[in-house]
Amino acid sequence: MKERANELQWQVHLGHDPVPAKVKQKILDDRLVAEEEYKISRGDPKMENEFQRRQTQTSLRPVLRAVGMVPNCKLGFDPYSNDYWLSRHRALKHFREAARKIIIRCRVNSRLILLKKLVENLKRSSASSLKGSTLSFGNNLYQNTEENSLPNLSKDN
Repeated sequence: MKERANELQWQVHLGHDPVPAKVKQKILDDRLVAEEEYKISRGDPKMENEFQRRQTQTSLRPVLRAVGMVPNCKLGFDPYSNDYWLSRHRALKHFREAARKIIIRCRVNSRLILLKKLVENLKRSSASSLKGSTLSFGNNLYQNTEENSLPNLSKDN
């Protein structure tokens, strides 16, 4: 409801005067102030101070603990967070799969072209003229005899 009212507030209604420039500027300034307060409460560093800093701050004091004393904080070391070996092998696996896919597609395409040529040759010549003739298919030659005749591929059967 509030969002809809806010949206309607910024729209110009027929018969109403548009929002004056001073009011718009006041609203924008209020938003900037509220954003700065939010950043301060969140703990964001101020950029002006960060850019003026000449060096980083370090503490040279040693940490002294008793022998059996365990620190209150829990260590957050994750050995797998920056595992370059795993990402390299994953990328290599994807590459191998893509290469296999391309090789298989090339093989299938070449065989499909040869099959299309064979079908065209069969359609062009009739079954009677094929008997006793030699049909070339790629690098192979096929002898067409009575025992080894090609089946009739027409729809009449």
